[in-house]
Amino acid sequence: MRKWLAFLGSYLLVSQAWAQPPDLFGPFGKPAPRDRQRLERVAIDVRQERRIGDQQFQAFRSRLESQKIRLWTTGKDHRYVTQLVHAVRSLMSNKQRYPSIEVYLAVTEQTDARAFPGGRVIVTTGMLEFVQSEAALVGVLAHELSHIDRGHQMEQLRSFLAAQQTFQSGRFSLEEMMAGTRLMMNAFARPFRPEQETVADEDAVRWMMQLGYQPAEFARLFRRMAERDQGRAEVVPGFLRSHPLHRDRLRAVSEYAVKQARQTGVNLKKLHVGRDNLAGRRPFVGR
Repeated sequence: MRKWLAFLGSYLLVSQAWAQPPDLFGPFGKPAPRDRQRLERVAIDVRQERRIGDQQFQAFRSRLESQKIRLWTTGKDHRYVTQLVHAVRSLMSNKQRYPSIEVYLAVTEQTDARAFPGGRVIVTTGMLEFVQSEAALVGVLAHELSHIDRGHQMEQLRSFLAAQQTFQSGRFSLEEMMAGTRLMMNAFARPFRPEQETVADEDAVRWMMQLGYQPAEFARLFRRMAERDQGRAEVVPGFLRSHPLHRDRLRAVSEYAVKQARQTGVNLKKLHVGRDNLAGRRPFVGR
């Protein structure tokens, strides 16, 4: 049993490289309340998180290199995105755990942004062209930093460690065995669950408003994505999908922004859009 668990642990550390398609274990991805309590008791050292994040980052970097996609860490675009990331990082609950966030630009027309455990973010140059406003870009960056802040990428490892603790506890009741099995299945679930994506969107809206940005631009981004992808075949069933549909996210973000404005007294009409800021690569935030 221990050798088998050790093998699974090694597999998880390597396989969380964001190159996986949605898998058939998706329905098991949402832990039951009691299993959630077990997961919350599992602590992961920051050095371990960074080690795992480095493995994921290097695996993804190799994937980009195989597609002839370069990563930039210099230049005007990189400085611009880094300044925005720095501003958002200041609002993270666990910013002390992540004293700096490494930023990389992937030179490709693809529209993507990805976060890695330990504090790394990759943004494509295609995303910089697609967002159309600094506010929308800040929304994208804030969403990715939320995943880091809340430890969403570490959930699979926590599931594995919690299952390991259950199997090695010596309490082989039917309930304990079922709990261990559920947690092990969760360890093979897709990287993010839809509810985690929703939480990250809500963090993004809240942080955007705190920095003075218009959240309607974030919602508008999802509308444009939905229009762009219109007509594409939906090959993945909804219950296996890691991200909610673009139009669902558009509606949820819009509604959450209105709710936040009512609670905080913020006038949404006075928040910044920043099309000129994006075009000139001159950040509005911090002025």
